Amino acid sequence: MSKIATIVGQTKTLYNENLWQGRLILATLITLLVLVVVRVSLPYTIIYSATYWLNTQGVTAQIEDVTINIIKGNLTVVGATGTKNKVSVFNIGKASVDWEWKPLSTNTIHIQSVELEDFNLNAAQYSDAIEIAGIVIKDTGIVEQQPTQDEDTVAWGASLNQIDFKDLGFCFQQFDTAYDKVSQENKYFDYCGNIDLLTWQGDFSLGNTDTPSESPGQQLTVDGTLQIKQLSLLDNILEGALIDIGDTSLSNIKINGINDIKLGAINIGQLTILEKSGHPRHKHAVEFDSLDITGISVSNLNTIAINSISLNKPVISMARDEKGAFKYEQWLMQKKMASAEPEQNIAGRTDDNAVFNIKLGNINIIDSEVCYEQASSKPSNIAQALDYCLNLASSEWSGNIAITTPANNNSVLLALNGDLSLSSLITTNNLLQRDLLTFETLAINKIAVKSLDDLAFGKLDLDNVAGLELTSTKDKHTITVASLDVSVFSYRNNALAIDKLAINDLGLEITLNEDGALDFEKWKINTTEQPSTAKAEAKQAAAEPIKIKIGEFSLDTTRLLEFADLSVTPNMLIGLNELHLNIKQLDSDKPGQKSPIELSATTTRHGTVNIKGVAMPFESKPSFDATGKITGLDLRAASPRAEQAIGHIIKSGQMDADLTLLSDAGQLDSNIALVLHHFKLKAKSKEDAAALDETFGMPINQSLMLLKDKKGRIKLDIPITGDINNPEFDPTDAIIKATAKATSVTLITFYTPYGLVYAGGNVLFNIATALNFDPLIFDPGSSKLTGAQEEQLAKLAELLVERPAVHLTLCGSTNLNDREKLFTEIIDREKIKPPSAERLKKLKQLGSERQKNVKDQLVSIGKITHDRLILCEPEHSDDAESIGGVEINI
Repeated sequence: MSKIATIVGQTKTLYNENLWQGRLILATLITLLVLVVVRVSLPYTIIYSATYWLNTQGVTAQIEDVTINIIKGNLTVVGATGTKNKVSVFNIGKASVDWEWKPLSTNTIHIQSVELEDFNLNAAQYSDAIEIAGIVIKDTGIVEQQPTQDEDTVAWGASLNQIDFKDLGFCFQQFDTAYDKVSQENKYFDYCGNIDLLTWQGDFSLGNTDTPSESPGQQLTVDGTLQIKQLSLLDNILEGALIDIGDTSLSNIKINGINDIKLGAINIGQLTILEKSGHPRHKHAVEFDSLDITGISVSNLNTIAINSISLNKPVISMARDEKGAFKYEQWLMQKKMASAEPEQNIAGRTDDNAVFNIKLGNINIIDSEVCYEQASSKPSNIAQALDYCLNLASSEWSGNIAITTPANNNSVLLALNGDLSLSSLITTNNLLQRDLLTFETLAINKIAVKSLDDLAFGKLDLDNVAGLELTSTKDKHTITVASLDVSVFSYRNNALAIDKLAINDLGLEITLNEDGALDFEKWKINTTEQPSTAKAEAKQAAAEPIKIKIGEFSLDTTRLLEFADLSVTPNMLIGLNELHLNIKQLDSDKPGQKSPIELSATTTRHGTVNIKGVAMPFESKPSFDATGKITGLDLRAASPRAEQAIGHIIKSGQMDADLTLLSDAGQLDSNIALVLHHFKLKAKSKEDAAALDETFGMPINQSLMLLKDKKGRIKLDIPITGDINNPEFDPTDAIIKATAKATSVTLITFYTPYGLVYAGGNVLFNIATALNFDPLIFDPGSSKLTGAQEEQLAKLAELLVERPAVHLTLCGSTNLNDREKLFTEIIDREKIKPPSAERLKKLKQLGSERQKNVKDQLVSIGKITHDRLILCEPEHSDDAESIGGVEINI
């Protein structure tokens, strides 16, 4: 005790001798003691106060630890949780804030870093309240009047250097009823979001200013980088994700006021939007693997400029139900919130006079896909359904794009300058499992667009195009094109001009399927849309037609141009192996200008077609003047169709023709000079032959025989006249009339000298009753030829020599006179009884001898081959009009 007393005494003595120094030391010790007490007790005070207050709000809360470092400027909360009604309303694994004291002297709050880890928060909104972390804040309906700001009030600034959020989650619900009357039926908004990682590094400041004219937005300065890892937003009502974003970074962010914003790049690793709202082929309505945007700048809040965009594997997937509604409409709010204020008072309303500008540089899109599905309004009518997907391996734009949304809801202004290239496009009809359109590459150079009514480009190259894949044969298409080239294209003031348009190696496969329908008709879209209104029709009718000017159009192909008819057996295949077409000087402004046309083609069976002339296609009634020649056209190719249409097979035949094609203002005055070589038709049955004879008004096979010369040729001049614009115009009528006329002329010119019977001098007499030669009448009971009959047969032999294709039938007959002569019986002509079987046999024998003698005479004197003379079964008739002799028919 003596030592302690000694120390206390010394201390008192020292304090009294150095009074001011002692007092300073004492004050320092007391201050340190207070700080120690505060350091130890404050976290517990904060924990107790916070949990107590939360308990008064109905939230059962726990806080594991709170640490405060006043000197360093740090506050950390660890392990904070809260539940309400046994439901978690918030969770904080760790929350930390670091700040600096010194900037407070310049009215600036400077936060060095903010850290959140394992943070979750629930919130809800009601018609009369909002609930955050279980704390309910009700709307009293009283609007507090804001105090008038003192002119001398000091403006404060704020700055932030770093943010680190890990495993950040939140849930938000919205109800259209009051808090005390809430039920699940009144919920129309229920979302939960999650961010695995969010970091900000750089300088973020909203500085104070001595210039009153500057708004806080103009004082904003930013320089740094923002990174986000895996952000997702889920709709709990629809049980799907509204949006899901992979690793994302915004680098080199530089903001100098809200009117000057720049970003070095935006990189999004992966994105999906609107789950369960797209085509059945995809899980989302929109998705992509990666998006890179560089060189972004925003100025004056109405102009955005981007240097380049690179997009990898984007998908746009759309689907509509049988009522026409898009699947993504399920994400729209089904209940309309009551507006808190009249529309005219809504803050931030878009001004109709606002102008927004977008400027884009290079764009590169890799492996894109667009799908669209439309369900049929009637399940039984699948033809109304649509299901298409478009795939594009790459699309690249190199140049500039400027888009301006002008004031007062006027049309959008668009301007482009650059080059566009697309590669490997495939458009697939998923219902038919066939491709609608494919091409290998499309390149358009020197594109210049000043508006939607003023566009041009230097050259277009489209390679390896295929369209309308056949439904009957996979990997074969209705149309293919090796290349399509367009040079110097422009569209201005409703006028389209092309310097040169060339199609190279065009291929066609037009197929008539077994059901009689053209194959490509299956691509026809049957819509249920209502007809256009009278107003729309009137507008369309009043629209000025587009003016067209093409310097030269050419089509050159060595690919197959084929028509396949699968509805007939055997299948019919006809086509061209080669086609060359050239048209020049097409100008709708000069409808009277003559456009030179040249066409040449080679058929698959070595026939050739050549046409040359001029045309005026833009006249209200087309005019043309051309000549041409068809050589070696094999008609057998059309035999299956002829068999189906007229019941006849084309056994052989080749056609040559001289064409004179003339139309004056739509009035045809053309002629086809046909030469048919060895043309032979064969009827499938007597019924088919009779039906065709009735259609032509003549026995067609006999007429064709009559028309053939020594070389087996049939020459016909077929004039084709009439109004080309008349929908009832049918060239078939001209062919039938020409054939009938040629046959009539042939009969009169060549056959009448040889005893052919015809019905008068009219050239267009009924040929069906005029193809029988004068019969040879024999003396009763005799089969011997008379001198007059031998002379008649000599003339007939000359005719058969001239017309080697003609065959004759020789039909011997007997009559009542022959019966009386042979059997010297007295016959009552009023009551004629048929001859006995024995006598009938002798009468037919006489008829047989008569026709045989006629055939022998023609074979001997005319050297006519016996196979051209066909004998009939002899007949006997007791009719008064019957003949006794030989009837000769073609």
